[in-house]
Amino acid sequence: MDKLLSDFRDSIFTDAFNSYGGDIIETGVDSLLGDGLLKDVPVINTIMGVIKTVLSIRERMFLKNTIVFLSSFNNGTAESDKVDAYKTKLSDDAQASKEMERVVLLLNQYVDTIKSRYLALMYKKYVFGEYDWSKFCELSDILSRLFLEDILTIKEIYNSENHTAKYHILSIPYNVRRLESIGLVELYGTYSRFGDRLLQAETMCAELTINGKILRGIINTESD
Repeated sequence: MDKLLSDFRDSIFTDAFNSYGGDIIETGVDSLLGDGLLKDVPVINTIMGVIKTVLSIRERMFLKNTIVFLSSFNNGTAESDKVDAYKTKLSDDAQASKEMERVVLLLNQYVDTIKSRYLALMYKKYVFGEYDWSKFCELSDILSRLFLEDILTIKEIYNSENHTAKYHILSIPYNVRRLESIGLVELYGTYSRFGDRLLQAETMCAELTINGKILRGIINTESD
C-alpha cells in the first residue's frame, strides 16, 4: 500500500485539530506547521517530508485541503459502533487503498478549501452508513464539477414555495441549467392540448434532485 495512502488512513481519526476550532485554515499553513503539533499527524508529516523545501502553490493547496478535510471530518465525530466498524474495514489494505486514493486525488484537484470541507462531510455520511461507497463516488464526482457560485442557486430553489422555483421558459438562469447538467436540479414543465397538438406552458419548474437535496443538507451543515 502506498505510504501516502497508508498515512492518510492513519490520520482519518485524529484529535490533533481539536484545539484549533472550526476556522483552522485561517491560522495559515505556515503557522500550523510551525507550532509542531500537526507534524504528529502521519499524512502531514509525510507530505512535508516529501516536499522538504519551499512549498509550491500546488503543494500548498494540497496541504491546505488535507488539513481542512481532516479537521472537518473530525469536528464532532464521536466514537461509536459505526466508527469502530469503519476502522475495522480500513484495516483491509486493498479497501483502504481504494478509498484513500480517491479522497487524496480529489483533494489534490480542488482550488477552494470549501470543497474539502464538503468532501469531508460527504465522507462522514458514508462512514456513518447514510449511503454506500457508490453513492459517495457519485456525489464526490458532482462536487468536483460544481461551480461554487451555484450554491446560492441551490439555496434559492430549496427556499422557494414548495421547494420549487419557477422560471419563464425563455429566461431560465444559466446557473439552473448548469445544475441540471450535473444532476442536482430537475427542470420540468406542463403541457396543454390545442387540437391535435401539445403545447408546453411558458413556466418551467425547478426542483432539487435527491443528490441536490443531499448536497444542500451538507451545505447547511457547513453553514451552521
